[in-house]
Amino acid sequence: MKTCPYCGSPVAKENEANYYECDFCMIQIKDAEEDGSRKTITFRETADEDDLFKTTPELMTFHTFELLSLLRLIRQKRSVKYNELYRKAKADEITGNTASEESREDYRFLTKKMNIVENILLQRLGYIPDRLYDSYLTKYLDKIKNGQKNKSKMNIFKEV
Repeated sequence: MKTCPYCGSPVAKENEANYYECDFCMIQIKDAEEDGSRKTITFRETADEDDLFKTTPELMTFHTFELLSLLRLIRQKRSVKYNELYRKAKADEITGNTASEESREDYRFLTKKMNIVENILLQRLGYIPDRLYDSYLTKYLDKIKNGQKNKSKMNIFKEV
């Protein structure tokens, strides 16, 4: 029997677009579960450089752990870029040159991406993590993995 992945209620196909409708949650569901199973969440355990160029709507679909990993990557790259700009500015004082516009643009880009990811995390977590140490990310990942192991099925309450 197809069930809602959120509340466990039985669902039926509602329309030709192959959506299921949950009367209790009052939502349309693309992928219903079987017999009260909970929704399976998939995510990557790391972020990569390609993620820097994802749009905001794409980033909003990322798992929270992926966003935390991405935020850590962005902050590292931004810090490197800041130090590079600082060194260039010091050298420019001596030579009379100005820091390259490309470096400034990279720093601005990383700052904007950092703001986007921080704001998505703020909406989800209620705060922006100050520092993302290995220990923090490892504990977070362990909690996710342990939570997925203990997934019990939901009780199914049929209409009377």
